[in-house]
Amino acid sequence: MPEGPDYHPVVQRPHPSFDAAQQQAVRRELTRILASPSFRSTKRSQECLRFIIERTLEGALDQLKERCIGVEVLGRATDYDTNTDAAVRIIANDLRKRLAQYETAACEESEVSIHLPPGSYVPEFHWHPPVIHNAEQAPEQPPPVLAPRLPSNARIFRGIQLGRLLGNRTVIWSAAVALLAVAVLALVHGAPKSPLELFWGPVLKSPSPAIITIGQSTVYMLSQRMHETYDAGNSEDVESGPHVVNYGNASIPGKDIVPVTDLYTTVNDALALGRLMEMFGRFGKPVKVRLGEQTSFSDMRDAPMILLGFNNRSNQDVARQFRFTFTRLHNLKVMTDKTPPGRVWSTEVDPGGHTVADYGLISRVVNAETGQIVVQAGGLATFGTRGVGEFLTNSQYWGRLLQDLPHDWPSRNIQIVIRVKVIHNATSVPEVVSSHCW
Repeated sequence: MPEGPDYHPVVQRPHPSFDAAQQQAVRRELTRILASPSFRSTKRSQECLRFIIERTLEGALDQLKERCIGVEVLGRATDYDTNTDAAVRIIANDLRKRLAQYETAACEESEVSIHLPPGSYVPEFHWHPPVIHNAEQAPEQPPPVLAPRLPSNARIFRGIQLGRLLGNRTVIWSAAVALLAVAVLALVHGAPKSPLELFWGPVLKSPSPAIITIGQSTVYMLSQRMHETYDAGNSEDVESGPHVVNYGNASIPGKDIVPVTDLYTTVNDALALGRLMEMFGRFGKPVKVRLGEQTSFSDMRDAPMILLGFNNRSNQDVARQFRFTFTRLHNLKVMTDKTPPGRVWSTEVDPGGHTVADYGLISRVVNAETGQIVVQAGGLATFGTRGVGEFLTNSQYWGRLLQDLPHDWPSRNIQIVIRVKVIHNATSVPEVVSSHCW
């Protein structure tokens, strides 16, 4: 068994989200995909897709990282440099393209669709209800029973009022019982909603497009004067296109260092935004994107808001009111739990100053002033925001959390604290540290 950094033997265990029938359905769909024209000519993509599907069904999500795939599928050394060897990322992009081609060309209705979200190696599965193609395939049904028309104020499940409205006629009572049985069967056999649909339900149901505000990062740039001075003194070395201005150890006046506050965001915030946009696209939910400073009170009054980013000021303002909140301790940004014993979480770094773990905070609450849903999603640093973006767009990360939440959590306010490990500038599977419903 190979060994090395960030590599561990696979632990075989059933995934809690799949029963035996669902695993068989996923494997049947995988067989159809691999035999399709989009995949049959590319052995490497076949091997990669089979690997990530089987690891997911086994519950080994911790193995769905770039290095592990490189070792297991591509035969790379366990300590190979993922920064210079992009083979896994290239194959993943090819998989997404081929899966999209397969979905577009597929003629046969399947029980499940398989997707590979951008920025992740963990597949997502979207279940479809069974389709009846013609009358011969439909099971025999008893003749329909016409129910009497009830007054608009009648409550179907109040037996006393039914008796008063309908009397004791056996046929009509039978009709009412039949209607109730149909309703119960519909509830029992209806497709269960995923954790994502339950969490995002209030946003998806809103008639207004959701507004995502993304944090802005301050970037310091040299003034135009410094660029012109440098170009004039280095005319032979300066390229015609963008180039590095290198003043070495020379002093630069403060007036020539110009802060730019409204043009840039971080790569990890952008990755989280991309995942949210892709998810809302699948749900058919219109979305508008704004920079944090461009958000007005009228926006918050008229539409559900998603406040994204570790450096989004609105994010920090929202969290300040609740149990888990961002604050500063000894000039260090931390996340605190206001309830005893008052836990404190901070970004974890190694002796060289590199981030090895980060924390993220998710809050879904009703804005008391506007009545609109607000979802706050950000990290202590950028890696926490990236982990939050993965958690909020992939139902498979919710398994353990759902065991701790009350059954009515979808209708309540909720906060979730997550932790992600950072390995070679990539984040691990998000881990739930704490949660709170009220």
